[in-house]
Amino acid sequence: MKTTILLLLTANCFWGCDQTSKFPESFTENSIDTAWKIKTDNTKMIVVDGKYNIWTKKVGEGKIKVLLLPGEPGFTQDYFECFEEFLPKEGIEFYYYDQLGTGNSDIPTDSVLLNTSRFVEEIEHVRKGLKLDNFYILGHFWGGVLAMEYLQKYQNHVKAAILSSMTAGVKSYAPYSGQLKKKTFTEQDIKTYDSLDRLKLHDSPEYQDLLVNKLYAWNRLPNIKVPTLVIGGMYEERNPEDIKKEGKLIPNSRTYLCPDGSHLSIYDDQQNYFSNLVAFLKDVENNKFVADKK
Repeated sequence: MKTTILLLLTANCFWGCDQTSKFPESFTENSIDTAWKIKTDNTKMIVVDGKYNIWTKKVGEGKIKVLLLPGEPGFTQDYFECFEEFLPKEGIEFYYYDQLGTGNSDIPTDSVLLNTSRFVEEIEHVRKGLKLDNFYILGHFWGGVLAMEYLQKYQNHVKAAILSSMTAGVKSYAPYSGQLKKKTFTEQDIKTYDSLDRLKLHDSPEYQDLLVNKLYAWNRLPNIKVPTLVIGGMYEERNPEDIKKEGKLIPNSRTYLCPDGSHLSIYDDQQNYFSNLVAFLKDVENNKFVADKK
């Protein structure tokens, strides 16, 4: 008996699902295409180096336009999705961007292309492709490093910058710091640094002196002249004092440490992070920005 009932129910379900009249009248064979177009609206592929496609997507509409640079290196734009909850409603337009070798962008076979100087030029190609000028650039961690490097060369196109958690995370900073070590350290410095790193003595005064006073190229930060928000969390992996120092060295800057935030204050201290970000953007846009006293 139970078997018979089960078979009847299964048959009824099968034949019910087969009836086209059961679908909404508005449903057509083009509905899938329409749904796909909705999901891909405002995306744009930008060709760089003559052959590689770089994925971007615009969210929101507004006079204030912000280009987001993701971190690590190697992260995609996905973790920036929380920005959609805070910026568009304030009339702020922003752009997702997957760097070459990540996410929706092309993956090159030549890893030599994945270096800092080429990424800086890639950002400039993306800027031109999106027709951005007098725009805002926000870099998180590794993206902050790229933003800083971009500002050294193309600052004239930028209205203001946001350096988010740029100096946090020693281990993830290694790919970039490895290049800087060769340029800024003496042979003895390199031996000392590598020895301390192998022993994981990251809190030793000697290691911190090498890392903070040489490797982070503090002497280049004063070259950033545009209004800049230096923002991070009180619970970053590195000393928040480093972030404060960064802010002091950028002449036209404002520094804020999210009291409950970590390296991802965009998630664990959203209210403080985004209220300060939005206030900064609007202050600059309305010519009301005042830098911190140094």
